[in-house]
Amino acid sequence: MKRSIVAAAVLLLLACRPDAYHNRFAPWGVTPSLPVPAGYVQAEGDTVAYVLALTYPGEASWRYRSDDAGAAWVVFANQKQILTVPCEGLISSDADRNRLLGGHLYSDAFDGDETVLLRDGRELFRYPGREWMRGIRLQGDSVLTLGQSPAGGFSLRCNGLELFSRASGQVIGPAEAEAGSPGFLYPEGFSYCALDGTPYRVRDAVAEAFPLCEPVARILDARSLGDRFYVAAVRENGSVGIYVDGQRQTGFDLSQARRIYSGALLPGEDGLLFKAAFDLGTAGERLYVWSLSREVLFCAEFIPPLYHAAGRWYYFGTLGDGKDSPYGEKVLLQGTGDRLMGPRCACWKAGHSYAVVTAADPLLYPYLLRDGRRLAIPVNGCLTDLEVIP
Repeated sequence: MKRSIVAAAVLLLLACRPDAYHNRFAPWGVTPSLPVPAGYVQAEGDTVAYVLALTYPGEASWRYRSDDAGAAWVVFANQKQILTVPCEGLISSDADRNRLLGGHLYSDAFDGDETVLLRDGRELFRYPGREWMRGIRLQGDSVLTLGQSPAGGFSLRCNGLELFSRASGQVIGPAEAEAGSPGFLYPEGFSYCALDGTPYRVRDAVAEAFPLCEPVARILDARSLGDRFYVAAVRENGSVGIYVDGQRQTGFDLSQARRIYSGALLPGEDGLLFKAAFDLGTAGERLYVWSLSREVLFCAEFIPPLYHAAGRWYYFGTLGDGKDSPYGEKVLLQGTGDRLMGPRCACWKAGHSYAVVTAADPLLYPYLLRDGRRLAIPVNGCLTDLEVIP
């Protein structure tokens, strides 16, 4: 076991060198024959909100377009446009395949039977097989990716070099995080479920099995906290069990739910929390957050994008929309119907709140909301991602 851990660590160090080559394909980095623009340089000490927008030409409503002709991804530094990448070639208009990392646009695509990762529209690396990105993280000058094959199986890679893979199995993570930049790839590693239903934890490219003490119908999420491994799963009776190192520690009775949309294990001040979004049929939808001792920390009779900062829960809405919860603080948007396009669209940094909001009124620009102040982003389109640096 010690030799396997050492070998995995050596492989990780070699693969994550910035000049690493990957298989027999093009070397890491921008193709030398293409001109490399100087790009935007963030001033030292500045805090910059990077905004990603999907834009369309003309003044016609982008909401009803059936094609991507003329569409482009645009990156803003605060309100300054710093990058435009047309949706053509390998670049799609799918928000799940385009995200901000380190102030750059990272896109993934299929090219025949290969998976390709691009930065700012330029190819970084490719590798054999078609995989959907379930997580992307920056590690120094290198890029870690976690890809899931539609046919089953997955791979963890650094600059395209394989660090860990399985020919079958599914990466574990909450549905709401699928579009996230880090996605299911956490600093402590990731988790997957084998064909026989056994959950595994992968750390430093070494897998460890944690068989559950009972059969379950569906695994919702899994996270490590220290040396303990937590799994949230729907039991065969419809309730949700929380398992620690394979043993059921506690549970939540959601057997009356017609459908459980998602369940996520979240880091809290005193340990992990469990968040669930579910449908009660004629009684409507619910969003709950519990401590693992089953204390209700948040409850709402609707399902908003929910955020936690400085010990408080925050969600977004407008005055008089009827969507209010005494468990959290509503951050007011400008107009009725204004919305955040996904969970990547808000964050809290150094005591300041940020959100990128797509306006419902077609005559208004989408906007960056900083501490309640509206800053227009002049595009005909929607805002899909936000990253605040540092």
